[in-house]
Amino acid sequence: MIRPILRYILLVLVASVALSIAPPSRGAPARALWVWRSAPIRESAASQSQFFDFLAAPHGDKSKAITVVFFDGVRQADFANAETVASLRRFLKEAHKRKLRVDFLTGDPSWALDSSQAIGLAYTQAVIDFNRGGDRSERYDGIQYDVEPYALPEWRTQRETLEAGLLGLLDKSRALIKASGQKLLLTAALPRWYGAQDGRVAYKDVVDRLDEIDVMDYVTTSAHLTNDPAGMLKYASATHKKVWIGVETGELKETPRSTFFDLGEAAMESVFAQSLAVFENEPSFAGYAVHHWAGYTGMKP
Repeated sequence: MIRPILRYILLVLVASVALSIAPPSRGAPARALWVWRSAPIRESAASQSQFFDFLAAPHGDKSKAITVVFFDGVRQADFANAETVASLRRFLKEAHKRKLRVDFLTGDPSWALDSSQAIGLAYTQAVIDFNRGGDRSERYDGIQYDVEPYALPEWRTQRETLEAGLLGLLDKSRALIKASGQKLLLTAALPRWYGAQDGRVAYKDVVDRLDEIDVMDYVTTSAHLTNDPAGMLKYASATHKKVWIGVETGELKETPRSTFFDLGEAAMESVFAQSLAVFENEPSFAGYAVHHWAGYTGMKP
C-alpha cells in the first residue's frame, strides 16, 4: 500500500511530466489593421493619440491589441514634401515607441500592366529613400502591395499576362530592397480565392516572392474563413512564410455577406474564436487582420 506522502510525490511527478510534454499554448492570436486615408492620424496630435489608444485596446479590450499596421495615405510625390516627411517620421517614431510594426500600404490594379509597373516601383524606391534619410526609429518596417489585377477589364482575356506582370513587380521590388541593404519586409494582400479558379496554383508563385501574405478572407462564417485559404496557408507553412487572415468590417451594400458590418463585433470575434483551432494547426498562421480602421472603429457591438 502506497503511503499518502509517497502518493503525493508520485502525483506531482506525473503532473510535472505531463506539463513538460504538453504543447505550449499560443495564447491570443496577433492582430493587424489596414489603415487607409491616414493623413488625419499623422497630422493631428489628438487623432493620433486616439488611434494609438484604440490599437492598445480595441473597443476597450486589451486582449485584442493590434501590433501591426498597414498604413496608407502618402503618394509617391508626397515624399518630396518636407512637412509630410516630418509628420511621417514623428508618427513612426511614436509607433515604434509603442512596439508597433508599420508597413507602407500602397497599390493599384494597373501596376500589373507593363505600362504602369514603373509607378509601383517608384513607390518602393520612395520608401527606401525615405528610410535612408531617418534614424532607425523613424523608418517603415515593410511595404505591402495591394495590387488586384482581377479588377482590370483585361483580366478576362489577359489573365496570364497580368499574373506575370504582378510577379515581375514583386521580383523588381525585391531586387530594389535587396540592393538597398535595408531589412524591409515585402508583403502583399491576396484574395482568398486566388489560385483556386480553374485549378490554377498561381498563388504559389506569388507566395515565393513575399516575406508575408495577407489574405483578404472576406467572409463571415468560420467554415469559409478556414476552408478558402487552406491551400495558401499550407503552402506558406511548407515555405516558412507567415499568413495574416483578413476580414472586412466596412459597409458593402452589394456584397453584405463579405463583411461583418451588419453583424457586429461580437459576431466577428465569435468567428475568430471558432476558427482559431483550425488556424493554429498551421505554423504559417500569423494572426487576424482587420480591414479597415474606419469600419472597425465604427462597428456596432
